[in-house]
Amino acid sequence: MKRLFYLGLFVFISIVLFAQQQMNWKDYYIKDDAKTDYIKRKEQPAFKLYKPSDDWHFIDLDKLKELELNNAKEDEKKREEVRKKYEATYCRLYREGKEAHAILGIVALTGKIGTLDDYVKQIKENLIKGLTNYKSLSDKNLAKGQVAVRMLEYEFSADKEGKRMGQGRRYVFLKNNYLWQLIIETSKDIWKDLEKEFDTLYKKFEF
Repeated sequence: MKRLFYLGLFVFISIVLFAQQQMNWKDYYIKDDAKTDYIKRKEQPAFKLYKPSDDWHFIDLDKLKELELNNAKEDEKKREEVRKKYEATYCRLYREGKEAHAILGIVALTGKIGTLDDYVKQIKENLIKGLTNYKSLSDKNLAKGQVAVRMLEYEFSADKEGKRMGQGRRYVFLKNNYLWQLIIETSKDIWKDLEKEFDTLYKKFEF
């Protein structure tokens, strides 16, 4: 299993619940977002990702990457981490009104490829290391078509003081020598309000 470094990068999404909380996300919507119901990629890794509702918006990854690189300033190590993160980030969605974020992360696997269990174990270890007060809520085996999927749900501290809790869900699977993660996170107190939308995001996802 190579490039497991990338798995750790996808712990980063939790920071949007505090460090980027005051961002004006409208400034980062893709061009023609209002007319865009889905993003489709024809080449491998091929997929089609739909908005769960009109309250969700696709984010311009180039703009967001530029912002994060600027924030890293002279710290070349952080800048390299940002570059690597965006190499493996294929889509990002933001939910207006009740803040939630969804990211599609895909890593090309080379060399000896492990099992789904191998990668899920590594992801869990990275979550434990990377998130404050991480707690596993569930770990389920699913299937989408002929593809085996693991669904992980968890909670964590969404601010530095540990007063605000976040909740997340990850759909993890292997296909065509790629490791896929569809990651959804929001505040724990509004999770139930948006859960149907999260379910729709996954159900309509094509790959």
